[in-house]
Amino acid sequence: MHKGDEEWLDNQPNNIPARDFVDLPRGDNQYHNDVESLSNQIVHGDNDRDTIAIKMWEDYVIYRQ
Repeated sequence: MHKGDEEWLDNQPNNIPARDFVDLPRGDNQYHNDVESLSNQIVHGDNDRDTIAIKMWEDYVIYRQ
């Protein structure tokens, strides 16, 4: 076991030959206007999850009485 040490990462073989390397798209530049929309969707989803959890807990409390 590595005991939390990440030194082993420095000694890994290259799994992808250098000739197959590709440039990653610069999505931050292209999609920067979507970030706020995505964040709002995440917040909305979190709120829905919390509402469902609260309702389930209330139902459970009523069931246990």
